[in-house]
Amino acid sequence: MSDATSKGGKTVGASPFELPKVDFSKFEFPKFDFGKFDLSKMDLPPAFREIADKGAAQMRDAYDKAKAAGEETSRMIEETYATAAKGVIEANLKALEIARANTNAAFDHALDLVGVKSLPELVEKSTTYARSRLDALAKDGEELAALTQKVATESGEPLRAGVKKVFPKAG
Repeated sequence: MSDATSKGGKTVGASPFELPKVDFSKFEFPKFDFGKFDLSKMDLPPAFREIADKGAAQMRDAYDKAKAAGEETSRMIEETYATAAKGVIEANLKALEIARANTNAAFDHALDLVGVKSLPELVEKSTTYARSRLDALAKDGEELAALTQKVATESGEPLRAGVKKVFPKAG
């Protein structure tokens, strides 16, 4: 990552996770050659030729529209996937941060209990620790819920924008 710096052989500030690279170039519409459909080489009545020409033109137009819609859908799915992957990484990093804080608090509590001189002091320190962990659990739960909601909203945005683009009056 560009914001990473190197200190003593260690990379600082870089995410330990990298998004997988997806090659969407192999997902292409087949290429049809409409030039091979040449009515001028056929002996047809003029009215039939006109109908066939109109039908071929409509078919070309429908194909072009379907191709454009497919490419747009592919782009929206790719964007949605990338946004969701970033959000999952962010949520996982937050969960690791919470786990690290809980582990550090548990070790600090264990070291604090080593110096206990009486049963009332043990009960007081344990009660204080339990209360602080419950407060932290509530705060961490709120943060994870907000992060999950943010990820879901951001991941769905490319699809919402695409639907509004395709169905402008549905917004």
